[in-house]
Amino acid sequence: PPAAAPPTAAPAAPAATPAFTADNILAAIGGAAPAAPPPLTPLQRMLSEPRLMQCVTLARQDPSQLGPLLQQLSTEAPALLTLVQAHQADFQQLLTMENIEAAFTEAAAARNAQSAPPVGGGGG
Repeated sequence: PPAAAPPTAAPAAPAATPAFTADNILAAIGGAAPAAPPPLTPLQRMLSEPRLMQCVTLARQDPSQLGPLLQQLSTEAPALLTLVQAHQADFQQLLTMENIEAAFTEAAAARNAQSAPPVGGGGG
């Protein structure tokens, strides 16, 4: 009797293609995922807060206004006042820093790189 032909195997399904994500592409080419930017220092955080920088500018123009400005900050943006209280040396540095405008610009750019929400939060 004739021999039965061996059964033919079904063709293998193609392997699933991984999604084209940045991590998968970097892994495929042997790279590492980009590192997150370093966290902001307390001084950078203060510099990147427009409301706090407004207080610093006014206090630099008239140091006698520092107390009332901080009191106002306590009601309008308590998180900012907490930041100032926790990092008083950095705040003092803001009050005496030369070229504060350049530092403010640099800190704002650093914060934008972080995409961090502002500490102050409250409006109104």
